[in-house]
Amino acid sequence: MSDATDQVVWTRSYDREKQQRRTRMFQRWFLLPLAVIVAFTAVVSGPAGALGVLILGGGIGLMLGGAVFLTNHNERANGLIVLRNGALVCGRLQVHTAQVQSFTTFVSKINSTNPAMGSGSRVSTTMGKAVFELDNGKPVTFMWPAMPAAQIDEVRAALEGVLPGRWQPDKR
Repeated sequence: MSDATDQVVWTRSYDREKQQRRTRMFQRWFLLPLAVIVAFTAVVSGPAGALGVLILGGGIGLMLGGAVFLTNHNERANGLIVLRNGALVCGRLQVHTAQVQSFTTFVSKINSTNPAMGSGSRVSTTMGKAVFELDNGKPVTFMWPAMPAAQIDEVRAALEGVLPGRWQPDKR
């Protein structure tokens, strides 16, 4: 959260309607049918059968609902860079602008396997990064999960306003 003395350098944009639509789809296509199935099972086989269906459906719903929540959360993560007392602050990290020798911005792709889906399944996502090289030689990295390439260009433009002439092309 920023206070009155902070200068907002960049704000991450995300599609609120898409996130709400994703949540509504989970409710409509999972929670509502689960409630109907539990009610039907309670009528046909009694409360014990309904409890079994509810426990099974709840476990599956926890995984699916968690995936929806985490996807929405990742799209909003580290949504603000502020300039506070001469330091760029993003999430829990901060970089003093006087110590920054150079910085670069890029999007990297992360590929992995999903053990829950078997050895053949591949999962990939993108990670937006701004890497600051400090005068002590140590890098500090601001990261944004699930960031498209167009947004990292917005980050670069915003940071160039605070750190003019210090951007360097990515050498990776």
